[in-house]
Amino acid sequence: MPPATSATNTDTSVDHRIASEALESITRAESIASIGLAIAEIGMAIGLPHYLLLHFTVFERRLSDACHNLPGEVDVAALARLDFVHEVVARLLPTMLPPGLGRSEFANGFAVAAPHGQRACALLMGRGDRQLGAETAQQMGIALMAVTYAVDRLRVIAPSQQLSARELECLRYSAAGFSAKETARELGISHRTVEEYLERSKKRLKVDTTIAAAVAAIRDGLISHAEIEALQVTFSSRSAAG
Repeated sequence: MPPATSATNTDTSVDHRIASEALESITRAESIASIGLAIAEIGMAIGLPHYLLLHFTVFERRLSDACHNLPGEVDVAALARLDFVHEVVARLLPTMLPPGLGRSEFANGFAVAAPHGQRACALLMGRGDRQLGAETAQQMGIALMAVTYAVDRLRVIAPSQQLSARELECLRYSAAGFSAKETARELGISHRTVEEYLERSKKRLKVDTTIAAAVAAIRDGLISHAEIEALQVTFSSRSAAG
């Protein structure tokens, strides 16, 4: 993906109006590229003009998507595999950028992250000199809001999330161990309709089996372990009562 472009700003003061408008634009973004453009605006507003946004699976460290405004050649996949990036995800707190990232644009700055299901977003924001202003805490707070908004928006625009409410419902029951007939009884529809919904889910998630679809849905944060466990408890209670 080509990097978004922006002029370099060396002022470390925070322009709250521009930052607020850019945060709002993230909530309307229709692609990760448009999210990146909004983050570039935020970076300019808070005096950290360079950014790298990564979207990846947490355990496999597999990059799903990324955008940045770093000049020159950028090995985004290598940056996504850095231990530092995954430490930030585990901490869930803004963390100052360490030396040795290999990018002069990140000589100073910080990283923030936000998980969703088995995926996460990490946002690195920096500047080429070694000074941050007195408003570092505000800069961190705004950046944390940006990555959180980005996660929420990616839930909507990620390709694997184009499942209907009914398809997700059937997949949730399947993940809890319900057969198509049992799911049909719970939802008041025919078992053939349930099977059709599951087939569509497999196609949209690009997998071959219902089990793989359920795993993919959990990984992408479309369904949660808590939802599955709640259905399993309900099913067990009914079985015991019967």
